[in-house]
Amino acid sequence: MKAAPEQQTSDAAYRAVVDEYRALAPRYDTRWARYSELTHQLTAAALPLERTGSVLDVACGTGSMLEQLLRQKPDLHVAGSDISADMLAVAKTRISDDLCQHTDWRNEAAEHLSYADESFDAVICNNALHFFPDPDKAVTEMRRVLRPGGCVVLTDWCKDFWTMRAYDVAARITDSAYQQMFSSRDISVLLSDSGFTTEQVQRCKINWFWGMFTATASKR
Repeated sequence: MKAAPEQQTSDAAYRAVVDEYRALAPRYDTRWARYSELTHQLTAAALPLERTGSVLDVACGTGSMLEQLLRQKPDLHVAGSDISADMLAVAKTRISDDLCQHTDWRNEAAEHLSYADESFDAVICNNALHFFPDPDKAVTEMRRVLRPGGCVVLTDWCKDFWTMRAYDVAARITDSAYQQMFSSRDISVLLSDSGFTTEQVQRCKINWFWGMFTATASKR
């Protein structure tokens, strides 16, 4: 079956991401250990885990965020999607049947999720929005697979900080996988336009350089 034009565009834009993470996957967890730990803490703190039975991690990478959630709630049903098959391969070894028997891994773009409507209590996405060729479509897809009353938690680089604005300029020149960066206002508008009710957008710096936002929203 021939892919739709918008999917062909998305696939072409993602080639640089796939190539970049093919090389990075084996050493990603070592190279970005501290950064991942700190940003995952932001998402975990915003997620109402006590009333969450199932969660989808969009652009789940090596699965470290889902592993953290499972350590806190072992009976959680988890799913992870990622455009990089190499990162997913690491995730599958990280989260074995001994840790969780309720897993579902899918190699796909955030803009074209194959999960059924209203499949999850929560959807999370960490450190990936800046790679999405069509963030509006990606967030709309997150809403589609979320159950009514469910929540989405997005953590990513925040353009409100001067260090991130400088990095945005540099990344556009040096990183072919990079797409865009959002301010706290930008992410609120994106969520609202996609049909979410924004609960809060928190900003912080995890060190002198990395400025982050964590946005929490619910499905209307």
